[in-house]
Amino acid sequence: MRCIFCSKERPPSLEHVVPLAIGGSLTTDRVCEPCNSELGSRVDLALTDYLPIRVRRGELGLAGNSRKPPGRFELLTGDVELVGEAGGRLRVTYDEATNKLDLHRLYQATDAITPDGQKIRQIVVDARDKEKVTVIINRERKRHGMPPLSDEELAIEVSKLSVNTLVNPTVRMNICVSYAYLRHAMFKIAYELAFLWLGESYLDDPLAAALRTAICKPEVGSLDSFHGFVGPAADCEAFSPFWKPHQSHHLAYSQEKAGNVVIAVRIFDLYAAVVLVSTDAARYFDGSNAHPTELRFVAMDAVSGNKMETTFAEEVHRIVTTWQATRTFPSPVPDLL
Repeated sequence: MRCIFCSKERPPSLEHVVPLAIGGSLTTDRVCEPCNSELGSRVDLALTDYLPIRVRRGELGLAGNSRKPPGRFELLTGDVELVGEAGGRLRVTYDEATNKLDLHRLYQATDAITPDGQKIRQIVVDARDKEKVTVIINRERKRHGMPPLSDEELAIEVSKLSVNTLVNPTVRMNICVSYAYLRHAMFKIAYELAFLWLGESYLDDPLAAALRTAICKPEVGSLDSFHGFVGPAADCEAFSPFWKPHQSHHLAYSQEKAGNVVIAVRIFDLYAAVVLVSTDAARYFDGSNAHPTELRFVAMDAVSGNKMETTFAEEVHRIVTTWQATRTFPSPVPDLL
């Protein structure tokens, strides 16, 4: 088997054109295991772990090959910093049983000055950690070179506890969103679709050779000079208004424009790409029996795994027929429900 990325004769492996982690159901066996593994961990992961995509995976319950999907409220969980006089940190977790976020005050010890000028060590804990106070007190004393307190002395210190309630606390958290290799991931999907739809001869297309070389390069900017839009789906006119956004559908189609072949891809209703995959459309679409290739369309439902593959002409016919009957564009794709 000739791998469509490294062009070497190697044993095949199963490759999901749209990554399995986001519910892709279209596959090919024309990617060798080394390329599959390397591109999967560097390129595909950039898309499946991209923050908006990861949140959607959590909402739809998409686990892929992992044991469980990302947490539904993963974006809001973790350690956060309290803003204001209270200061300190909270740990935010999601309770699946109650479907609620839980705030837990993290232990904090600071030096404070009493009204009479005495320096004290002030300890703040969550009310649910009250039973740990005696251990914390002696730990703090040991940390500052002081002997532990007796049980009686500890009881006196515990009696000094006061309870403060934080109502609607303001918190600050850091969220890191990486765009590295997102362009690679979308170009990779378009390139694989081009191979599936244009056939074996596509591997010898000069632009195909340039694309796969750039996709495989580890440099983040290796695809910057190639023609194509990659960005938020809302900014991609290639799908509007004919296919309305849908939170669990992936769409893609090929189109011939001015002697070129382009492929448009939309991931959920979140991210999209329009990629120039060939500057020689006549190689594939000259109307002769020698070149029977047709423009293609595919739609996949990430949750059910249902997939609809057809020619682009048939999909256009469906859209036009629906428009003539209802004066609305069809959405979602009914065969996927």
